[in-house]
Amino acid sequence: MTHTAALPELTNAADHGFTDLLVAYDFSAAAGIALEYATELSRYLGSTVHLISVETPAECARVMSGEPRARENVHEHIRRAFDNIEKRLRAKGIQCDSAHRVGEVADTLEGAILEDKTDLLLLGAFGHGPTDRKQLGSTAEHILRVARCPVLTIGPHAVRHTETPPKIDRLVCVTNPAIDDHQFLIFCGKLAAAVHGCLEILQVVDPEDRAYCKELERHCETRSRTLRGHGIDVSWTLLYGTPEVVIPARAAELKAGLILIGVDRTGSQAEETLDAAVIAAIRAAHCPVLVIPADEWH
Repeated sequence: MTHTAALPELTNAADHGFTDLLVAYDFSAAAGIALEYATELSRYLGSTVHLISVETPAECARVMSGEPRARENVHEHIRRAFDNIEKRLRAKGIQCDSAHRVGEVADTLEGAILEDKTDLLLLGAFGHGPTDRKQLGSTAEHILRVARCPVLTIGPHAVRHTETPPKIDRLVCVTNPAIDDHQFLIFCGKLAAAVHGCLEILQVVDPEDRAYCKELERHCETRSRTLRGHGIDVSWTLLYGTPEVVIPARAAELKAGLILIGVDRTGSQAEETLDAAVIAAIRAAHCPVLVIPADEWH
């Protein structure tokens, strides 16, 4: 079923909601890229960047079992690293702070999101772990299933080997005509406008559903026309295939800086495994994937 109702009025392009960005920082390459994206978003949106490092109980026990001077060195290293990051961000005019906590990573991040009213969490999918597994890292997958805010995840292929800042001037929005997605598209349109980027609405169609092609095209064109009417640089594409393959391939073809996927966790399957297309996109895409829960579309 498709929905072609008119989109609600766009407000100011700066009304994006990403005021407080939380970066899960474990000193991995993926965490470094997450911080770069937080910095770039803050440059456009005026967001405050919060850094959090989580030491697991097992890691803490290993440190505590060592020599006192060794324990001090570990904590001093973290403090100095965060001090240097904060100085670098403040030199760019970005408000920031940092925290080091002990606990299970997923639980600690969940608590930080609720405690600090985080608008966006940025993290690496694997951190220091292997990057060739068939599933996401357990922490990332858990957070993506339950986080009450949008989550920007850096997959293994999104870790760049360049010192140039990441570009988020091209955004791919994966739409789903099976749900009422107009608020999701408004969310994506506002973000694209705020970063002065262009937005592509991507509709992936199962080859067996070709009979619905015209209806889906009308759905995409209606949404695009309305967003264009509000000054959003938007296009749309309808491609046949499986989302797991098509989404990363199309993002690579466009040299997109960000893939946007909306998820509806309000049903009975909210706590179950993430949709395969979301996992596959994070694992295969050359750019980060921003997963946005339905209750944040508004």
